[in-house]
Amino acid sequence: MKLHHLLLTSLVFIFLFSCKKKEKARVTTVEVVNITDNSAVVKGEITDDGNSKIKNSGVAWSLNPIPTKDDNFVLDDEDNSISVQLSNLTPGTTYYVRAFVENKTDISYGTDLNFTTTYSIVSNPGQGVTDIDGNNYSTIILGNNQEWMAENLRTSTCSDGTPIPNITDVSQWSNTITPAWAFYDNDQQNEVPHGKLYNWYAVKDCAVCPDGWRVPTNEDWNKLVVYLDPISAVEGGNDAGDKLKVTGNQYWNGANENATDIIGFSAHPSGKISGGFLGLTFSGIWWTQTEATGNFTYVKENTWSNSRLNGVTQSKKDGVSIRCLKN
Repeated sequence: MKLHHLLLTSLVFIFLFSCKKKEKARVTTVEVVNITDNSAVVKGEITDDGNSKIKNSGVAWSLNPIPTKDDNFVLDDEDNSISVQLSNLTPGTTYYVRAFVENKTDISYGTDLNFTTTYSIVSNPGQGVTDIDGNNYSTIILGNNQEWMAENLRTSTCSDGTPIPNITDVSQWSNTITPAWAFYDNDQQNEVPHGKLYNWYAVKDCAVCPDGWRVPTNEDWNKLVVYLDPISAVEGGNDAGDKLKVTGNQYWNGANENATDIIGFSAHPSGKISGGFLGLTFSGIWWTQTEATGNFTYVKENTWSNSRLNGVTQSKKDGVSIRCLKN
């Protein structure tokens, strides 16, 4: 009887100490490594299983702090260490991540870490293009799948062979609602590197770009700006204009020390026609296809004193530059 009592006591003792209380597991978000334009690896460590079998572990991520599985998550298949790759991320964007672990009791999260994806601007020479007049243009192919002319348009003929009138009397431009062009100051020496100045009717009615190319829309230009400066929340980018400007002070007014021409766009300050010839050395302005209200259309303006590529409106009867974009 005494032996039986001792055995029973031992079994109860073993049972009590073998049945530990089940708790939440614990996890640590360790680090973010291998950060690229569109991916990163997040590492974590499960430090306590909470006396219960682990059901799931991985990383929660979001564009906002303190992410949970309800935002986005990637599961991991390791036992104690967590290492997951986040893919298809946006360049130049800040992400927030937390390692997590789930057992039968609950889900636990590690500390909140953040990282910013890198971004690299890729520009390669294109094969170039020739307009209907035989003018040759160098082109650039960007990593965002856009191919741009690297020079301002110089044609004096529509793609269907119709000549575009050269209106030298600037007082007549405000009365003209058909395609027109002029050299700045009516001086042919300004054609290279500035190209010709066109009214918007050359854009609308003329198919002025070479076959397979078009005058870009406002959206096309904005796509270029985002590619150059994806982190900026400012329209026109913080420094997209500087990244387009030809370097040095041969053409641009002032020191122009912030210009990089990083993609070979070679933006020149070619001025405009608006009641007269204005802005040579001070501003480069390019038409878009996108109409605004009334007699105005959206243009992109690059000025000597501003690092941005500004979106403004211009009278359709004024004369500014044209850059063509491949379809």
